Formats: sequence, structure tokens, C-alpha cells
Amino acid sequence: MSENISRLTILINPITKQKLETLADKSDQTVSQIIRKLVKSHLNEPEILLLLSPEHMDDREGSKKQE
Repeated sequence: MSENISRLTILINPITKQKLETLADKSDQTVSQIIRKLVKSHLNEPEILLLLSPEHMDDREGSKKQE
């Protein structure tokens, strides 16, 4: 992987971990590759893109300043 990456540590239950490991083995991928794809896919969903839009982020910043 040639792009810059950052480490992210997550806690998951053992059953979910086992499912991810099984999927990784069956799909010839690493668990990290699967999780990166899932996160990227989730962040590209329309409702998430709306939350990440500059207009929405500006609204959140304004509400923080008013508190």
C-alpha cells in the first residue's frame, strides 16, 4: 500500500472477529483490507456524505461556539 495510512484500534466481540477472520481466509484478503473497504463504503453512503458536507460541518462548528 503506497498511500499514507494511520493506525486505528477497535474493540469487537470475539464472534465478530471470528467472522472477519473467516471471511478474510475465504476471500484471500486480510482483515484490515476488509475493514478498510467497509469503512470506505460506509463513508460514501449518501446520508454520511450529507453529514460530512462542508455546510453541515459549518453548522456543527457554529453550534459548538454558541454553547
